[in-house]
Amino acid sequence: MQEYIPINVHTVKDITIFDLYLKVLSEDTPRFILFRKGNKKSKEKLHLQNIQTENPHLYIKKEDHREYLYYLQQNLQNILIEQKTDPQELSKIIFNILENVVDNLFRQHISKDILEDSKVIVNSSIDQILERDISPYLVNLGIHNHIKYIHMVNCFILSVFFAKYLNHDKEDLQAIGIGALIHDIGETQLNPALTNLQRKFSPEERKVIEEHPYLGFKLLQSMNCLEPKSLFMVWEHHERWDGSGYPKRLREEEITPFGRILGMIDVYAAMTTNRPYRKAHTPFQTLKTMIASKQFNKYELNSFITFLSNSKIRIE
Repeated sequence: MQEYIPINVHTVKDITIFDLYLKVLSEDTPRFILFRKGNKKSKEKLHLQNIQTENPHLYIKKEDHREYLYYLQQNLQNILIEQKTDPQELSKIIFNILENVVDNLFRQHISKDILEDSKVIVNSSIDQILERDISPYLVNLGIHNHIKYIHMVNCFILSVFFAKYLNHDKEDLQAIGIGALIHDIGETQLNPALTNLQRKFSPEERKVIEEHPYLGFKLLQSMNCLEPKSLFMVWEHHERWDGSGYPKRLREEEITPFGRILGMIDVYAAMTTNRPYRKAHTPFQTLKTMIASKQFNKYELNSFITFLSNSKIRIE
């Protein structure tokens, strides 16, 4: 069965080399109809404008996903600059673009070229994040279901804005952004039947799952195109201040600063979303639990809580 992937309509210019589809419901069953053939300029631009107001998504075939991301890599900066949409709409565009980046990294056999293209898209998104005041819109977009791709985008958003709040420079924001966005990439090296389980892991399964940070680190290190700060975020995002984490049982400042930031945000993002075996905790409940756990640096956690409050992010 043919798979289709949603793309934000605002990312589509007059000409694309891939086909575009609309999703319609036929007797409650989704059906995809061709909207525009690739390599053909739209003669009916008004129709595209109507779609933008009625439905923010068009669709592409899964087989064209790689081509779409290459198109974004070539055009994203101009697409985002040209957008005259309000901050909330711009946030939706960036969120969808980043979701597509992660989706592609998990679906494809990851290579250095794919990773380099993803970095370009991430850096272009960060440029727009720095230029426009969209932090509360982007962070509050976080969907409450713990879908892998969405979780990683949520971690990216929180990590970048928190690092910005801590006055890190642009180079650091780019490093923390890509590290956060792909921090669970090691799961692609495990059996999908295990990583897609819809229940808590058994002790034996948990032992295998705990290998994913190191597997991700080694995979990305072999490509030799990421900053060490990003690589160690991938390896250390499950380490904990009190030494209770994994895979190396590091403690306190043995964990790199960005590894500590991502570890804290990864837990916050996971706890505040629904899982198959439990409902989401409220942000307030989550932060209360994190404070009591002693697993995080007290000063850094207090800074994160202050950041959430100052950024007008919902923490009720």
